[in-house]
Amino acid sequence: MRLRRAWWNVTLMAALALPLVACGDDDGPVDETDAAMNADAGGGDAGTPTDGGRADAGNDAGGSDAGPDAWVPTEGPVVTAADPTSVAQGSGLVLDGLRLADPTGVTIGGVEQTVSASTETSITIDAVAATTPTGTQPVLVTTADGTSPSFDVTVLEPLAVVMAAGPTATSVVVTFSREVDAASVDAASFTIDGLTVSAASASGAMVTLTTSAQTPDADYTVEVAADVTDTFGNGLTGENEADFTGFAPTVPVISSIAPMHVVPGDSRLTLTGTNLAGATVTIGGAAQVITSSTATEIVIGTVSASTALGEQPVVARLGGIDSAPVNVQVVDAFRIVSATATSATTVEVEFNRNVHAPVTTPARFTISGGLTVSAATVAGDTVTLTTSAQTAGTTYTLAADDMLLDTFGIPVTADTAAFTGYVAPPPSDFVVVRVGDGSAPLVGTNGPAYPVFIERRSLTSGALVSTLAMPVAASGANLPFTLSGSIADGSLARSQDGSVISLTGYQSVPGTPSVQNETDDVPRVVAVVGADDFTDPAGVDTSTTLGGAFDTTAVRGAVVDGTRIWASGGFGGIFTATLGGTTSTQIVAVPSPGRTIGIFEGQLYATATSAAGPPASEAGVWAIGTGLPTAAGTTATVVQGTTSSPYGFAVFDVDPTEPGVDRIYLADDAIGVRRYRRVSGAWMSDAATDVFGGPVRFLACQRDGADVVCLGTTAAAVLRMRDVGASSAGSTTAFSSIATAPTNTAFRGVAIAPVP
Repeated sequence: MRLRRAWWNVTLMAALALPLVACGDDDGPVDETDAAMNADAGGGDAGTPTDGGRADAGNDAGGSDAGPDAWVPTEGPVVTAADPTSVAQGSGLVLDGLRLADPTGVTIGGVEQTVSASTETSITIDAVAATTPTGTQPVLVTTADGTSPSFDVTVLEPLAVVMAAGPTATSVVVTFSREVDAASVDAASFTIDGLTVSAASASGAMVTLTTSAQTPDADYTVEVAADVTDTFGNGLTGENEADFTGFAPTVPVISSIAPMHVVPGDSRLTLTGTNLAGATVTIGGAAQVITSSTATEIVIGTVSASTALGEQPVVARLGGIDSAPVNVQVVDAFRIVSATATSATTVEVEFNRNVHAPVTTPARFTISGGLTVSAATVAGDTVTLTTSAQTAGTTYTLAADDMLLDTFGIPVTADTAAFTGYVAPPPSDFVVVRVGDGSAPLVGTNGPAYPVFIERRSLTSGALVSTLAMPVAASGANLPFTLSGSIADGSLARSQDGSVISLTGYQSVPGTPSVQNETDDVPRVVAVVGADDFTDPAGVDTSTTLGGAFDTTAVRGAVVDGTRIWASGGFGGIFTATLGGTTSTQIVAVPSPGRTIGIFEGQLYATATSAAGPPASEAGVWAIGTGLPTAAGTTATVVQGTTSSPYGFAVFDVDPTEPGVDRIYLADDAIGVRRYRRVSGAWMSDAATDVFGGPVRFLACQRDGADVVCLGTTAAAVLRMRDVGASSAGSTTAFSSIATAPTNTAFRGVAIAPVP
């Protein structure tokens, strides 16, 4: 038992200049010796009644105070320190303080303690009572002068031997109830009958002994001396011995493992069997870190990242003896391989192995950029997600959470995949308006109404795919749709989402004479055709009329966005109407006379030829207001003028270095197709490099990688050309004919085929 001597208390009282009681006097007057003891030992201030019971804690012996004034009660016992501060039940305790001699009672946590010795400055307790409660407890000392203020100590259960085991033939591990002081551990403190202890080392609460060779399965008892202490200095006051059995080599047995598939660096693996306590484990020869171990179970918290993939043997080794191997499948992390938008509302997510369907729900997936996932279906290693509408060309990031499992039950590794919002592939077909059924030659000026056909043809070969006949008689809300033999009628326009094409005509039956001169008793009609209408002609919509717009003049073309329609034609400017309506509103008076109309990059454009007015109009390509205007009084501006005869056109943004649209392809029935390039904000066109093909009237173009492919029509043929590397000047190919109009018919407007 190590008890600290409180030799410093006298010095403390001198430093505090506390009054001392003259022990030899029976309440008599203080003699000179007492007075001398009350003097300032170092020349400092002695406490006086005016100090309110405070004494100068400084010692003036060295010319300076030893510390700040501290308040100490001037009567009754005071406990100022305890050694140790954490004391075990049954262990010794020394209390230091003032006026502690001859205590009539000492309690810890309310339990009376047995005092073995006391002085004016210390109390010695050889063994804290076993009934003293554990935890932080108040110490109270009572003398004839009163009871001390409370002073806290921590009371612990007795330090005790918990167990002993012989993991090898020459070692024994003794486990204590808490961490022991390594400095107190010595081989001499441990006795084992029948064995010699030659060394001892401590680690936490365990002490490993080196012994002479043990007899297998023999019964031994290790006895520990009381001088082994915990880290607080408490001796061994609890159980001091433990039985163990002499080491006998045992064969570890692995009866099962779970799971049967693991991922290096990620998965947990549990081994169940017998004789597993203290065993090491390898998987495919790679050492594993064991999280917990008992005789019947070993847990590997994370399979080592160095474990090889494939079928690998799991082996437990104990005392140099290996278990029979049990195989486990070591697989790569379950992860996303790729994500691909297959439509504007579907994404296919491919994984590196099959996905567990029962737990796969939309909640397992998140997509950046505001997309939501409403459905998820599994087919092997692929999950098809239904999403909200994607923005074409936008980059999204998809992530799956760790509740998504493969068919082995392995969660997906934190992983993401980027994909691009669905961009529909370029259509493989185009459509062209054909006027006339071939029964008689077409008459242009003041000619009759002719039946109209829309031919769907291959972009590459021009071969006819299908023909859609426009209605020639009223049916329900739909009206007849015919065109004159005029070379300017029949323009086609494709909606900006590519889902429909539209054109304008006359609601007169074939054969109606001088159809262009009919009055507003027979308003002009707009036809809207979707991709499916080529297989189901009943879907064609000819229910929209324009009221008095283009009365007694030619109606040239219309373009649709949703349910909104814009139309152009002979003198009259640009009108807007709603799908299925019977009226229209003029939004601009010029450009006029109009030729063709279209929407490109979200902007409404039209072409017109020149007119002296009123109002005067300039030939060329016009921007109609800003975006897609619908109000009367909209202002139109010339984007690119021309001195010739403009008809069909297309507008693109192909140059990433030039803000906004930067290419215009303009069909001219006098010179061919002219390309305009916007460079540093200014439009330019080189007559030597930017004009190609022969005269054409109607035009349709689409991007094809870095190129632009254009289709142009004459009355007799459809021509195709490719502008190679459209973002730079030059490198165009000439028009070549890919389709010919049958006898007594004529081609008019052309457009890229609509897509669903």
